[in-house]
Amino acid sequence: MFARWAGDATVGADQRDLPPWQRHHPSPIPVRERTARPSAPACSCSRIRWKVSDLFERGPMYVPSFAELVGDEDDFFAYHFSKAPYVRRNALAADPKEVLSVADLDEILRQETLRPHHLRIVKAGSLVSDETYVRTSHGRSDGAIVTENVYTQFRSGATIVWNSVQHFRRNLRALAETVAEKLAAPTDVFAFLTPAGGRGSVPHDDRGDVFVLQLNGTKIWRVWPAPEIRSDGAASYNTESLGTPELETALQPGDVLFIPQNAPHVAMAEDAVSLHVSLTAQPATWSALVRLTVDKIIEDGVRLRTCPHLSDGNVLAHAQQLRGALDGLADRLRQVDAEREIRRLTALHTSRPSALDERAFHSIARIDECRETSRVSRTDAELTFRKSADGRVEFGLGGATVSLPESVSKALDAMASGDSLIARDFLSRVRPEESVEVVKKLARLGILAIEQKAAR
Repeated sequence: MFARWAGDATVGADQRDLPPWQRHHPSPIPVRERTARPSAPACSCSRIRWKVSDLFERGPMYVPSFAELVGDEDDFFAYHFSKAPYVRRNALAADPKEVLSVADLDEILRQETLRPHHLRIVKAGSLVSDETYVRTSHGRSDGAIVTENVYTQFRSGATIVWNSVQHFRRNLRALAETVAEKLAAPTDVFAFLTPAGGRGSVPHDDRGDVFVLQLNGTKIWRVWPAPEIRSDGAASYNTESLGTPELETALQPGDVLFIPQNAPHVAMAEDAVSLHVSLTAQPATWSALVRLTVDKIIEDGVRLRTCPHLSDGNVLAHAQQLRGALDGLADRLRQVDAEREIRRLTALHTSRPSALDERAFHSIARIDECRETSRVSRTDAELTFRKSADGRVEFGLGGATVSLPESVSKALDAMASGDSLIARDFLSRVRPEESVEVVKKLARLGILAIEQKAAR
């Protein structure tokens, strides 16, 4: 039914000795195929590499860029985002095993921190009870995974699913953060390990948009069109009732498949163990965004915080009160600055802590080493100032409020341009050591940054 991508019929003689992610495969389905360009010049944005020292995350780690997943970003959001599937051949710039390998899953499975909610086992389209692979003590589950039982299920044809696998792989956390920021949506990562010839789930859809990264083996996918009206839930389907798939393809390591929200799909491994990760993002619908706007207005409305005594005897009186509340809400909605509100909603869905800021505690501890000659600069942290009656200024930062002398706000305003200065010169008319202490406090809050080397 499907071409064997590693076979002689589809790979040129000059490419047979190359690993799959370096080959250029012809596409059996000309529509909706988006081919990466392996010969394009390398650039600094094609991948991110950084040092880590976790128990099983040693050495450089590869984090695919968003461009590797989608190609042209404008085309993706115009034609595919929550609309239509596509395949990108050879999309990953490095060895797919550097994203996640089968051996990595062995390491994760052996970690004592793994709990039943991190794992699912699916066999012949049905979920296997966790009682078959969770240890019991005195007749009760103690939450520990019995690894040998998981291996037994896999040997017998079951697909093993790691839920939220980004909790165990820092590069997947970084990738999830990138997708979450680009799509303005919370993003989770799942790893699917399927034995040769195995099929995990029956045809189903997902509540969010899905990026599938094939990392090991070959998997055959069928994807049907997404319905015009989307639902918040997931559903299973009968293959006969779905009709002709919109896309049929076989993914090789390094390929990326995009599946829009609610598009039914099913997959089956070929003659080797298949490993893929799915990044599932759940973008907010307009109904969810409007609800957030209404919720904010309601939270600000003092009159709506009273509690009526609902009863059959008070229906008419409460109906009049409800009508007044709804009319007031309608008036407030008409006064909403739509541009300002959409900026607030965008920030709400895209502002997340960076997955690459992995040494925050260490950085905070290094602040104690600040000296009078240390050079400091203003960070890009957004502050709100409010002058209090005692001549001090209250700073609002990320939900925290700090009170400091008014001279501090003036010093920060002077640094707004991004200029740096010596710690002892941050505050004038005070002793150098007092200026340094204020600098340390602001650095701990993330308002100032201290360079590692002191100025002379």
